Amino acid sequence: MDIIAGIEFIRDNRHHWKKVKLIILTSVEEPGLVKYLTSMEVQCYFSKRDNLTDIIAGLNQQDRIKNRVSPRLYTQLNSENPYRTPLTMAELNVAWLLARNNTVITISKQMNVSYKTIHTHKTNLMKKLNIADMPQLMKYLSVQHHSC
Repeated sequence: MDIIAGIEFIRDNRHHWKKVKLIILTSVEEPGLVKYLTSMEVQCYFSKRDNLTDIIAGLNQQDRIKNRVSPRLYTQLNSENPYRTPLTMAELNVAWLLARNNTVITISKQMNVSYKTIHTHKTNLMKKLNIADMPQLMKYLSVQHHSC
């Protein structure tokens, strides 16, 4: 399941969580996304890069702890990195669509927003990721897309 479809699934079905425990295992470690999903009371949230021992320990504790975020993601979530501002959900969405070779014009039509809005999201995410140009952004997104 891709990242945006996964987020939409979680948002649309979270009312069932009193009956079902939701455990997320992801390769996407974007702090803004971690904050967003943990705010929706995901029971367990692990990175695919976590040590297997940490994942098993977290799963064993999930009955006693309301929300369990892996140590790796927790560190990123609470890091005081002044150079790294979390991406917004709109910026994540634009990045996801750019990674699938959509143009800014195509994305603006798909999202039913202006070209300028999408261009602003793209510019902001490039600043936050410290990326100077489109080839560098596409290389970064390609690596992130294939690691998901």
